[in-house]
Amino acid sequence: EQIEALTLSLQENPNDPKVLFKRGRVYLEREDLSLALADLNAALQNQPSNLEPLIYRGLVLHKSGRDAEALADLNRYMAHGPLDYFAFEVRSQIRASLKEIEGAIEDLNQAITLRPKPEHFVDRAKLFLEQGRTEDAIANYEEGIKVLGEPVALVLELVTLEVKANRFHDALRRIEKLERAAKRRERWILYRADLLRQVGQLTEAHQAYMDALQLIEQRLTLAKPAPLLLLQKAHALWGVGRQDDAIVLFSSLDESVRKLKEYQRLSTLLAAR
Repeated sequence: EQIEALTLSLQENPNDPKVLFKRGRVYLEREDLSLALADLNAALQNQPSNLEPLIYRGLVLHKSGRDAEALADLNRYMAHGPLDYFAFEVRSQIRASLKEIEGAIEDLNQAITLRPKPEHFVDRAKLFLEQGRTEDAIANYEEGIKVLGEPVALVLELVTLEVKANRFHDALRRIEKLERAAKRRERWILYRADLLRQVGQLTEAHQAYMDALQLIEQRLTLAKPAPLLLLQKAHALWGVGRQDDAIVLFSSLDESVRKLKEYQRLSTLLAAR
């Protein structure tokens, strides 16, 4: 409908740069890259003074595998356009694709300064890790957590990295903090139990799985079983040694939970039994 409305508007004024630019962005969102490129080219041709379409054309070119041209568009925008966090974000992606890692990191630094978003810190951590800079990646996540107010997604990314770096105490401390703040604690108890099991504290891990199972079963008596809660129950059953029950329950779960990280984690655990 949005495309149809914009196309109808262009029938009245085929060279309207604002409408061309808007339709080009919509095509880009839909991954119709050739149509997006045509509209963005036309927008720039009909209003050369507006450089913003360069950012989006650069992104289209990047998605099309034309990184050298994409970088030229972003560099042109950076030289003449106003500061824009999205421009730094896009150029970072292009530079990373071209293996200009330091430049990609610097662009993310600028994007974070202008408007920090969780994905900036995730992407910057990946770049640090590509250079083997684990401590910088950890510090990056710590900065993101401080700046953005402890978003759970960043905390979990940091916990995963700390576990890989054998910093189990720090990872466990973060999960315990999330557990204390949560209204529904079972998710974090399961995370804590998995960490304890991973470091060989099997007695403490078993008790944590038991605590989670007890909480989950209490909730199941009070409400209609939700797929996520059943997934957590299967996880707890696995943790207390009831693998056959866990597999039966896990196998019965519907597709609504299959894209969740918790589902993927338990699938890996069950496959390794």
